[in-house]
Amino acid sequence: FDQWFRRLSTVHLTLLVALSSFLVLAPLAPLLRSAVAIEGPSRDPFAGKTSVATAVLWLIILTPILETFIFQWVVLRICRGVEILRRWSWIACMISAFLFGLAHGGGLVLFTATFAIGLVLAYGYLLAYPTDRRAFVVIAGAHALHNAIAVLARTLA
Repeated sequence: FDQWFRRLSTVHLTLLVALSSFLVLAPLAPLLRSAVAIEGPSRDPFAGKTSVATAVLWLIILTPILETFIFQWVVLRICRGVEILRRWSWIACMISAFLFGLAHGGGLVLFTATFAIGLVLAYGYLLAYPTDRRAFVVIAGAHALHNAIAVLARTLA
């Protein structure tokens, strides 16, 4: 199963990871809507404070690159250095996703949603891993696409 994913082109794997990052949220959709109703319409730190260009630069370009570096490249590289985590890569994915979820703050619902997205991104990184560069490009691209769609959806809502 993993081999089929690994044979996908970089573009196809990027699109598949981005799509999967939304599919894992489907079971959480009612809870996410409730959380937004309780927390207010936006937890976006840029809401009403910056230009669209600045928000796009930060949310769609810089954040995916920075978060891919921290939560996938660094964390999974460290995990590869630990024998048990090298054999049981799902534990490394869980560690990466847990840190990703914690970094995004919010309540339990937001943590669960970002943890689920973090699992997809970490697993995608491992699938794309024949080279660090390919894995980084796939995951930063998928993360950027996820953020772009989320920003567009929020803007149009």
